[in-house]
Amino acid sequence: MPPLRRALSTGSPLLAASLAGVAAAALLPATAGAIGAPQQREGRPTFDARDSAVAAPAPTPAVRERAARSVARSLGRHAVVELDPVTRTPRVIGRTDGALTGRSSAPPVEIALNWVRERRGLFGLADDDIAALGAPDDSITPAGIRVLRWTQRHRGIPVTGAGLRAHVAPDGRLIDVQGPPLADASVERVTPSLSASAALGRARADAGATAATPSVTRSDGGARRTTRFADDSIASLVIHPAVGGNRLAWHVRVRVDSTHVYSYLIDAADGEVLKRDNMVRWAASGDVWSYSPSPAISGNDGHIQRPQPFGGDWVYDGSMLLGNNAWVYSDVHDDDSPYGDDDLPEPADQVESNTGTPADPAWAYTFEAAGDPRCLPAFPCAWRLGDADSVIANREQNAVQAFWFVNTFAEHLREQPIGFDEASGNFRWDDAGRGDGVFVETSDGAVTDGGVPDRYHRNNANMSTPPDGESPVMQLYLFDSPVAANAGDDASVVYHEYAHGLSNRLVIDTATREGALTSPQGGAMGEAWSDWYAMDFLVGDDPEARLQADDPEVDGEVVLAAYLGAGESTLRYSALDCPVGSTAPRCARGGFTYADYGSVWRSVQDGEALGAQVHADGEIWSQTLWDLRTELIRRHGDVDGVRRARELVTEGMRITPAEPTFLDARDAILRYDATMNARVDRDLIWQVFARRGMGYFAATSDAADPAPLADFELEPPAGASVTLRGTVTDEQTGAPLAGATVALPGPGAPEVTTGADGSWSLTARAGTTYPRLRVTLAGYDIADTRPFTVAGDGSSTRDVQLRRNWALASGGTAVLAGVDPDFGQPCAAENAIDGTLHNGWASYSPQWDGVVSDDDDEFPDSAPGPRTIELMLPRAVDVGTFQLDPGAICGDDDTASLGSFRIETADDTRQFRTSVTGTFHRADRPNHRLHTLTPAAGTTAAVRYVRITMLSPQRSNPGDAGERFMDLAEFGIHGTASVEREPEEPRRPEEPRRPEEQPRQPELELEPEPRPRPRADTRKPRSLLKPAPPKRKALTALRSRAGMPVKVRFDEATRVAATVTLPAATARRLGLTRARRGTFRLSSAGIRRLAARKTGTVRLKLRPAVRRKLARARSLRVTLTVTATDGARNRTRIVAKPLLRR
Repeated sequence: MPPLRRALSTGSPLLAASLAGVAAAALLPATAGAIGAPQQREGRPTFDARDSAVAAPAPTPAVRERAARSVARSLGRHAVVELDPVTRTPRVIGRTDGALTGRSSAPPVEIALNWVRERRGLFGLADDDIAALGAPDDSITPAGIRVLRWTQRHRGIPVTGAGLRAHVAPDGRLIDVQGPPLADASVERVTPSLSASAALGRARADAGATAATPSVTRSDGGARRTTRFADDSIASLVIHPAVGGNRLAWHVRVRVDSTHVYSYLIDAADGEVLKRDNMVRWAASGDVWSYSPSPAISGNDGHIQRPQPFGGDWVYDGSMLLGNNAWVYSDVHDDDSPYGDDDLPEPADQVESNTGTPADPAWAYTFEAAGDPRCLPAFPCAWRLGDADSVIANREQNAVQAFWFVNTFAEHLREQPIGFDEASGNFRWDDAGRGDGVFVETSDGAVTDGGVPDRYHRNNANMSTPPDGESPVMQLYLFDSPVAANAGDDASVVYHEYAHGLSNRLVIDTATREGALTSPQGGAMGEAWSDWYAMDFLVGDDPEARLQADDPEVDGEVVLAAYLGAGESTLRYSALDCPVGSTAPRCARGGFTYADYGSVWRSVQDGEALGAQVHADGEIWSQTLWDLRTELIRRHGDVDGVRRARELVTEGMRITPAEPTFLDARDAILRYDATMNARVDRDLIWQVFARRGMGYFAATSDAADPAPLADFELEPPAGASVTLRGTVTDEQTGAPLAGATVALPGPGAPEVTTGADGSWSLTARAGTTYPRLRVTLAGYDIADTRPFTVAGDGSSTRDVQLRRNWALASGGTAVLAGVDPDFGQPCAAENAIDGTLHNGWASYSPQWDGVVSDDDDEFPDSAPGPRTIELMLPRAVDVGTFQLDPGAICGDDDTASLGSFRIETADDTRQFRTSVTGTFHRADRPNHRLHTLTPAAGTTAAVRYVRITMLSPQRSNPGDAGERFMDLAEFGIHGTASVEREPEEPRRPEEPRRPEEQPRQPELELEPEPRPRPRADTRKPRSLLKPAPPKRKALTALRSRAGMPVKVRFDEATRVAATVTLPAATARRLGLTRARRGTFRLSSAGIRRLAARKTGTVRLKLRPAVRRKLARARSLRVTLTVTATDGARNRTRIVAKPLLRR
C-alpha cells in the first residue's frame, strides 16, 4: 500500500489535523484501502455513491466476460483490458507494447469505430448505439495524435462518466480505446419529479448554505432543462450510471462562498445526493522566491521572498506540505523512509502552516541569513559552518521553498509540448492517496554528526526513481562550500533532480519497467537532460521575464547551481551555453564535443583525464542540446523556438531505446523531426550535432564505449555504390582469421564477417572518405584503420592485421579463484582483462581491511596486505610484452590508481618467477592509458600462468581514495603461441650385422603417437540443487539466532561460500549503512569442504545489531550469492534475488 494511502487508511497522527472534526466521514462508503478522499478544507468532503462498486463490482454478463478474455488473448501478454466496476464495459483497452492496429490511411474516426464494431459484444453496443454516438470532439496533440471523444446520450440527455475515447497515431495506428460506454443508457422517465430550484435547495442544504435559495434568472427549454440562478448557480439534467441502475439526476453547480463552489448530482426523483465535489482546491500560499536568494544571479526579482499562491491541488490542508504532487518534510536525522509499513515520516519533521486560516493556510517562514563573515552579501548563507544551532534555523523555510519548486516544476512538465502526464509515468497521488507522488526530504541528514551534517550529507542532492506506480524520493542536502546553503533553496538543483524522474520514466527497460540509463553514455545523458530541463525552464521563452540570463551573444551565462557556487560553475566544468571554440571564462576548454568523451573529468591536482564520468561527460550532451535550443530560437523566434526545442528533446527521448548512446538519442531526434515535423529542421539538427562531434560518421561500439569516434562532417553527397574488400590475418603468424567483424562508421553502417580464408567485402560509397574501418575478433585487440577514401572504380581494398592479446577473457583466459576481497561487478578482477579501459579490478589498499566500524558491513572484510590475482592463459605463450593501465575505476579518484606492482609468470609447473616490477608515479600522469612493459629474461617462455600483485596505490593520504582503495584498469599480454616440443626417445646403439644376413626391406616407419600433455582442470563445479532460502518464514529464520539455512549440492568436492547482500540504498533506509552506492553485506558463511554429490547446509546469521534493525521489516528483497570452488580453483557462482518474508 502506498505510504500516503497508509496514512489515510490508518488514521495516522500525521494527518490528524486533516481528519479532525470530520464527523461527516461516516457518510462515506467504504472503499478499497481508504476511508474516502481527504477533505481539502473544512466543509463537505468529496463523495460519490458509486465508490462502493469498487469493493463489490457488478457481475459481468457471461457474453461480455468471454469477449474480454478473447480480446485479451488476441492482444497478447501485454494486453490491458480493464472493465468499469459499475458499467462492466471497457474502461481501458490497449497494449503496453504497441498499438491495437497497424498503419491505415482511413479516417481516424472510422479506424476507431470499426475496431469497436468488431468487438461490439465486449462494449455492449449495438450498431444503432454506435451510430447514435454522432460526431466526436476531435483534437490533436502537439505530437500529432488524434484524440476522439464521444458522449453518450439518451433522448438528448448526456450520460455522465460514460462514453468512448480513442487515440489514433498520425500513421493511422489505433493506440487505445477508453470508456466506459453504457450498454443501456435509458431511464424510466426523462421528466424530473424534482424541480431545478428544489434540486439547488437540496444541494445548498447539504453544503451548509444558510441563505434562501436564489431566484431563477433563466430557464432553457430542451431535453436538459438548463436553469440559471441569481448567484450564478446552474442546474441541468443528466443520466447517472449508478449502482443498481441508471438515475435521472440534476447536475447542480452551487456557490456557497468564495472557497466553496460545489458540483453536485442530485437524484431528480427523490433528492438523494449521488455525488459531491468541491471544485475549489486549496487557495494556500507560501513565502518563497522564484529562483534563489542571490540577487547576483536571479533576474526579474527572482531572489525576493514573497507570498506565492499554491496551486489548486498542491496541499490538502495546513497540517503539512502534502498534496497531489508531493509530500515534503525535513529529514534532518536521515531516519525517515517512505517505504515499508511502519515508517511514515515523523510528525516532528512535518512543516505546518504558521499563518492564515484553516480555509486559507499560509506558510510564511522567513529566510534568516546566517551571520557568517565568510558569506558574501550577494550569496547569503543559510547556516554557519560548525554551528549546530544555525543548521536547522531555516528548516521550515527551506521545506516550503522546495515544496513550491517541486510543484511548480511538476506543472511545467505536465504542460505541452513536454506533456509529462500520468500516461507518461509522472508522479502524482489522487485524492485517495493512490499513485506515486514524490517524497522530498529537505535538510536531509543535517544533524547526523553532532548537530551538523556528516560527510555523507553534504554538497549533494539525489533522486531515486522506481518504476511507474512507486513513489520517487528526492533528498536535498546542505552545502558548505563556497556557500553554506540548503540545496532546496536553489531552483536549478531541485529542477535538476526532479527531471531525473522524467528521463527515468521515459527511457525504460520494457521487461522491468525501470529506468534504462545505467550505462556510461546513458547515465551521462540522464544528467544532461536534467541540467537542460532545469535551465530551459529558468531561462524560459520570454526575454523580458527571464529568471536566468541567456544572451545569445554572451557565452557562459547559463550555469547550474550558480547560487551554491557563489556565481561560478562549481558543480560542472562549464556553463551550458558554451559554443565550440568559446573563450569565455565559464566555458572550460572551449565547449565540449564527442571527441572529449572520457576526458572531461579531470584531476584537480594535475588536470589529468580520469576517464568516463556521467556528470562530466553529460556536459557534452547538455551543451549540444543548448546549441539546438539556441539555433531553433534564431530560426523560429523565442516562443516557437523554445517550443520546438522542448518538443524535439522530449519526444526524441520518448522513442530513444534503452541504455542509449549519444548517437541513439541523436537519431531519435532526427526520426521524430522526419516523421512528425516533415523534416523542417533536419538541416539545423545535423549542423548542431556535427559541430559537437556527432556528425554523419560518428560511431560508438555501445553505451559503454570509453572512446567513441567523433566526426564533425555533415552527410556526404550520395556516391555510387561500390564494393570494398580485404582480408584479415594474424599479425604474428599471417594466418587468415575467420569470424572477425568488419564495420564502417555512419548511419546504417554495413557490417560483415570474414570467411574461412579471412576475406570480406561490403558495400561503400564511391569517393567517400571514411574516418576508419574497425575490425574486432574475440581474443584480439581492436583494430582501427586510418582514414581512407573509397575509389570510384571499385578497386579499393583494405587488408587488416590483428594482434593477439593473450590476456583477454574473450580469448579464453580466466581469473582463478581466490580473489580477496571480491567486490563483484562492476569492480571484479575479470574486468581487468575485458579489453576496455573504463572497467577494471578494484581492491583495497594494502593497509586497509575493509572494516569501517564494528557494526557496519558496508565492505567485505579482508586481511591487510598486497592484493593479487592469478590468470590462467588458454595455452602456453612465449611472452613478448605486457601492457598495463594503472588508472582508477569504480568511481575512485586517481589517488587509488595503481602505484607499485609486481608481475610473475609460470609455466605448467606453476613455479612463479618475477618478470616485471615497477611503480607508476602521479607526477608522470600515467593513468587511463596502456603502458608497454618488457619482461625480464628467463621469464617469457611457455608461460601458462600470470600473477599480478598490486603493492600500493599512487597516493594514500588521509581522505584520498587511495587511503582505502587500489585499482587497475586493464592488463594485456602480447606474444606467440609456444611450440610444444616432446622429449626425444633415447637411441639404441645399432648392432653389427652378420655377413650371412641379408638386408631386409625397410619397413614404413610411422611417427610415434605423441603423448598427450596433461591438461589443466578448467571445468567448473556444477550445481545439483538450486540454492534457495526456505519457502516459508525465511526472513524470520534470517533474524533468528540459528540463522537462515541454504541447502547446496555440487557434482564434485568443493569449498562453498554464501553471502546475502542488500542494495546500499535499501540498507541505508533500514539504518544499516550510510553508503549510497554498491551493496551492503548482511551475512556470509561457508562450508570448508563439501563432498561430491552430498547435500550441505550453509547457515547465514546476522549480528545482533543488524537483527535489531530488521525487527520491523515484513519482507526484504535480497541478493543471495553462492560460490563453489573446486580443488583446481575453478569457481561457479550462483546468484538469486529471493523475496524473504516473515
